Amino acid sequence: MKKFSNWIKRSWMTVLVTTLLLNFAYANVTMAQLSRPTGVPHTFSSLDSAISTIFNVVILVAGIAFVVLFLVGGIQYLTASGNEEASGKARKLLLDAIIGLVIVLAAWAIGGWIINILTGREVGQR
Repeated sequence: MKKFSNWIKRSWMTVLVTTLLLNFAYANVTMAQLSRPTGVPHTFSSLDSAISTIFNVVILVAGIAFVVLFLVGGIQYLTASGNEEASGKARKLLLDAIIGLVIVLAAWAIGGWIINILTGREVGQR
């Protein structure tokens, strides 16, 4: 129970610090500037541009997930302090993250090739 309460305390502190940092970072930005990012289209001109954009977003999310898992595994490995079981779990997480990266890169290459063949455009073109 003590671990859980410590986790709750750290989580609230993280949320508070993150909120304050974001508030400070966006202090001079109006809501109109935040409401519509420039890189995301408001409407899709065709089905192939929609598929291409969705494909890019999915690959981006998968890449972010790889980085997060890799960082978590690295931190777990560093904090294992010689504990064989903990370091084994961390090594497995690092290996799984690297395998996931290889799968994401292969999906990106194959998906980009398929989109190029079906639409006649490179991935990312509008």
